[in-house]
Amino acid sequence: MIAEMSDADLLARMKDSEDHFVERKTCGDSKDWLKTVVAFANSAPIGYPCIMYIGVRNNGEIEDRQPDFDSLQMTLNKIMQNAYSRVAYLPKIITDGGRQALAVIVPGSSSRPHFAGPSYVRRGSETFEASDEQLDDLISSRSGKVYQISRYIGKPVTAFNCSVLTGGQIMRGRWRVAQVSLLRPGFHFARCA
Repeated sequence: MIAEMSDADLLARMKDSEDHFVERKTCGDSKDWLKTVVAFANSAPIGYPCIMYIGVRNNGEIEDRQPDFDSLQMTLNKIMQNAYSRVAYLPKIITDGGRQALAVIVPGSSSRPHFAGPSYVRRGSETFEASDEQLDDLISSRSGKVYQISRYIGKPVTAFNCSVLTGGQIMRGRWRVAQVSLLRPGFHFARCA
């Protein structure tokens, strides 16, 4: 859920300096909108509202040339469809001195990382956009343990287990696996006799 911010709060942050949580863009500078929103979602503390102002110059003043805000929001929505996975945002029109600008509120995301475009995977001879599950697998494969174990996928391995049970009994086991396969939620091993 995106926190509502008052117009007064939005105007105060617009007139203050740009920082880690505030960015200003002119209406004609749409090429970095997606990168900015993705960066906010990835970098801010989870739930903390960041704001990208569209139609505001670097000095914090709203542009004299006023756009069609319906068209501007449709353009923003179309651009944001390229975020992968989708980023939550709330566009809000603000007014100062008879001029208007668009404040795009973006909370720090708990679903990070986000990308300014999809990730792709191969299926046979074709390339497809990665599903959310495939993206999770791609990201987790960079972590130490998952990476080390995944090096053995498709190879025979032997795993050893030594566990202390209730009552202090020690259980030892050895598993020989014909093939390691990555399954959700973990790895599957077959026990040897």
